[in-house]
Amino acid sequence: MVLLLFALGCEDAGCEPDPYAPRPGTTAGDRVPPGASGSPSERARQASLGAASPAAALETAQKALADKDYPTLVACIWPATRDAWLADLVVDLAVESTELGHEPEGEKKRSRAEVRTVLARYGAVLSSRPSDISPGSLGSSLLDRVRDRTGLYASLLAFADDRRMPFDPARVLTGAAEPSPSAVPLLRLTDRIKPPSALETHDGGVAESPQDGPFALFVISKEAPVVLRFRAKAGAYWLDES
Repeated sequence: MVLLLFALGCEDAGCEPDPYAPRPGTTAGDRVPPGASGSPSERARQASLGAASPAAALETAQKALADKDYPTLVACIWPATRDAWLADLVVDLAVESTELGHEPEGEKKRSRAEVRTVLARYGAVLSSRPSDISPGSLGSSLLDRVRDRTGLYASLLAFADDRRMPFDPARVLTGAAEPSPSAVPLLRLTDRIKPPSALETHDGGVAESPQDGPFALFVISKEAPVVLRFRAKAGAYWLDES
């Protein structure tokens, strides 16, 4: 846990508000259809409200994936799932970007510095060492101070894309031959939703979905059908870990 001594910095004043949080009075009826126009932040805000159907959630995520619209892509994921993935990621990055007296040179040094800047900008750092910290709670402790979690995740994904390591920011720092453990769930999800994947239909339509709770549907692509998991709440739909 020595690494925590180096992950210091941002106070609340330096953290940014969440531009994707639902506005007061916004309801499911305000959700826009997939592919609707608007600024990236508005598209992400609308996606964060949930889609009108599983097919709409998939279509919105597919368009965001094709456009590299990471705020919207992240907003299509069930918030609790997104936060769990992000917590694992920031732990990996906190470890790999910590200065321990043997900072690398060249591109790796610049990458580590950029990651530290992104984490600090969104508040994913500790201003003091929590007395009850443990390996299992480090991620949640780092995220407790982050109000714009969608923005943080999207910024880290954009960083990874810029370094030609899509969806795997930690791998940029490690240079590992295999995907980072923190990237595996998102890599698996993006692989399953990439076009031309589409929900399996029965008698001309997609099977009826529940209004609340987790469920799964089959997705048909060029290869064998795969399971795509969703989460519903009050008739709104998000992608879930698959």
